[in-house]
Amino acid sequence: MPSRYLDPEYRLTEDVDPRMHASPKGHRLIAAHLHNALLEARVVTGLDPVPSDERVVFPGQHFDRTDVEAEFKALEPLAARLALMPTYDGLMSREGMFSAPAASHARTVSVRLKLLDDPGLYPLSVTVRLESPENVSSTRVFDRFRPDVPPLELTKPTSLDGYPVVEVHVTADRVVAPRHLTPVSMHQPTVEVR
Repeated sequence: MPSRYLDPEYRLTEDVDPRMHASPKGHRLIAAHLHNALLEARVVTGLDPVPSDERVVFPGQHFDRTDVEAEFKALEPLAARLALMPTYDGLMSREGMFSAPAASHARTVSVRLKLLDDPGLYPLSVTVRLESPENVSSTRVFDRFRPDVPPLELTKPTSLDGYPVVEVHVTADRVVAPRHLTPVSMHQPTVEVR
């Protein structure tokens, strides 16, 4: 998705939606881009492309370094938001995606998990993965609740050195719905890059 679709003119204001999701205009642009991507990938045929100023780009295509740097510069304000996927009162559902500022020389991504004290969750398998070409990941299995969990530490690949943030995906294999209808697996983790 083109990064300009994250510009304020294509998003709801924070007073309307604290997560600032796409506005109707933003949704139309995203839908047109997805439609054109499906046509270009030949997943869908027999339809006309939607006129757009943005070309469709797929993984593996070459990108100009200047364009990549400009895109990440535009995203820097979002890096201050730890949770890139919604959390519920500080609780994570089955999956979460979190970001953390990362200096280019930093080598360790430390993810501190905070488990829920609910016997229905255990055994609980949790996978932490860095969004990178190398797909660096680590999985830990908890047979029971533990109040203090040592952090999972992953080595930040050098392919991420040019980016001001790292994105961390956390996936749990089980959820419970103890207090409300939203299934949750754990508290929002803490991510630190050093």
